[in-house]
Amino acid sequence: MSEFLDKAAGLLSDRLTNGIEYRVQIEIEDRGSIFVDGTGVRVGSGDADCVISASSDIFKLIINGGLDPLNAMMSGDLSVRGDLSAAASLARKL
Repeated sequence: MSEFLDKAAGLLSDRLTNGIEYRVQIEIEDRGSIFVDGTGVRVGSGDADCVISASSDIFKLIINGGLDPLNAMMSGDLSVRGDLSAAASLARKL
């Protein structure tokens, strides 16, 4: 496992103490994936309702509060495939 993914999963886990009602996979370019669901956050992938993709730089900005996920999506820095309500559920908790 990568230190970057472990740290990112930890930060997400701290913010999503109750998980979310959807299954969301976050793909971080050149780093790997993080999977979030009702049971929590883990490094890896799974059967997701939605897949969110971004570069590691964009992901860092979002997770640290320096960039709103919706703004990142509108600018094309973040892409969403699948159920948009799943992505919105995650974004509201960040």
